[in-house]
Amino acid sequence: MAKPKGRDLITSFVLFGLLGLASVTPAQETTALTERSDYVGVCRTTANAAPLYENARLTKEISLVPANTQVTLTGVVGNGIAQIKQPEVGWLRSASLLSRCGDGTVSPLPPDIDTNPIYCRRLRSAQVDGAAYAYLNAGLVAFDQPGGTMHRYRGQPDGPSGAAVVRLTQSPAQTQVYGDRDWVRVKYRSQSGSQRIGWIALGSTGGLRSLANCLPGQS
Repeated sequence: MAKPKGRDLITSFVLFGLLGLASVTPAQETTALTERSDYVGVCRTTANAAPLYENARLTKEISLVPANTQVTLTGVVGNGIAQIKQPEVGWLRSASLLSRCGDGTVSPLPPDIDTNPIYCRRLRSAQVDGAAYAYLNAGLVAFDQPGGTMHRYRGQPDGPSGAAVVRLTQSPAQTQVYGDRDWVRVKYRSQSGSQRIGWIALGSTGGLRSLANCLPGQS
């Protein structure tokens, strides 16, 4: 059989190259992970607003964890990364975490915050409080501080849902004035199902209040 020459030879090389490429399966990039039993359930605090990633290769960002947020480790770590399970499951860069739990800039939560009715509040709603409160039916967005970073879950704004029950973080409530609004610090249930701490708008200064005392059975 005659050997390919000239253009036929070039064509043979091109076809061979294409067939060779087609037979190669790209290697899956992996990340070495270990479990530290002494880290399981350990609390850490974010030093700054930190991107939360879906996977250990940090290729897909799902939310932004606000600064000074307490997070809970799963115990699984890698090179410069750590997995957390609260306030939602994901991966953070280790450099964004402080070794202590809380930095002392805010008061600790009262030990009976979830059971004592003095901390219980509810978002007003049109159904219970009248049409003037219809704007609250969709819930409120929470922030790490008034005028600060918005809470997010899987890229979407996070905060207490419509008519949700929230807990004041102390009594009397922690409040601030920012812009033309009063703000209050609360513990609320995130869209992830976990509990988060953040600031929500209590209402325009001197205007309608977004929170009311809990109804019987809600405390």
